[in-house]
Amino acid sequence: MKGKTTCEIKRHQVLIIGGGLAGAAATIALSRAGVDARALDRDQFPRRKVCGGFLSPGAIRCLDDLGVLRRLRSEGAVRVRRARVRLGENEIDIPFDTAGLGVSRERLDQILAEAAGVRSRHFVNNVERLKKGFRVHGTAPEGRSFRLDADVVIDAAGKLSRLTRRLIRPEFGVQYYEQRSLGSTLEFSFFPGGYGGSVSVEGGRVNTCFLVDRTRVAAFLGREGCIVTGSVGYTRTRGPYLAVGDAAGMIDPFCGEGIRHALESGRLAGQIVSEGLVAGLSYAGMRESYDRGCAETWRQKRTLGSILRWVLDHRLAKGAAFALGGQYPGVGRRLLHQLWK
Repeated sequence: MKGKTTCEIKRHQVLIIGGGLAGAAATIALSRAGVDARALDRDQFPRRKVCGGFLSPGAIRCLDDLGVLRRLRSEGAVRVRRARVRLGENEIDIPFDTAGLGVSRERLDQILAEAAGVRSRHFVNNVERLKKGFRVHGTAPEGRSFRLDADVVIDAAGKLSRLTRRLIRPEFGVQYYEQRSLGSTLEFSFFPGGYGGSVSVEGGRVNTCFLVDRTRVAAFLGREGCIVTGSVGYTRTRGPYLAVGDAAGMIDPFCGEGIRHALESGRLAGQIVSEGLVAGLSYAGMRESYDRGCAETWRQKRTLGSILRWVLDHRLAKGAAFALGGQYPGVGRRLLHQLWK
């Protein structure tokens, strides 16, 4: 009779499920605080994702704090000094007090994953709650199984995370590259059935990304190199795990701050968990502290984004576009600047 195949159980203080922007940021923050943290991701980097490619000044500050900004700039990220926003037939020009950057999501993901030491091609099958801590079961490259124990688990598995429940909205993301340049300008526009923008990135390319409703998807399918993902829109319901990035809830793509949200939420989780481990806090206590911190940090942007989206989605859209772009450009400029500063 053949013996059972055994799987060695290794232990880390913190396991992060997902090695994208939020998971990598959490891992870097934890490691800098002296915590034994390991991030696992099912994919191999670099990977292509539907993403706008714009790093706001706030996102750049996060990347600087995480120690990867210099490398990002050295590998061709493009400085973005202004935004040109089209609302209906009107335009608003928004100069940035501090420049942003344009970069492909593939490059950004890879740089952060390498800095965090993410274990790629590690698929998590399930998470088991123990009397003290957690046990993570999964599959590594070549079909090898693994079991890892940890005091803390962080859900960084994105909007499709199996660890977090969500309510889907029927919106789709489309993205493609073109060999051209927009210089230092971010172009952003609103149109019936969608919105999105274009920005120059490394390699002499422009990254274009739109969020559209179902009726508009077919118009992009014939474009060379276009990829589509959906549904993009969702509302997260609170789950049992400390969640970062998209797993923690969507920052409306309207805000153009999804990357910053991922980085800031991961960094905040790393800070709170590292302090909580030293203080002997319970997992529930760490999660509560993190949820409060996220809510306070992003309340204003979530509210402003929701209001502007509602206005543009309803019959007020035409009037709002005229008022913000034509009659009162200063008001429109200030509102949009608040989203991207």
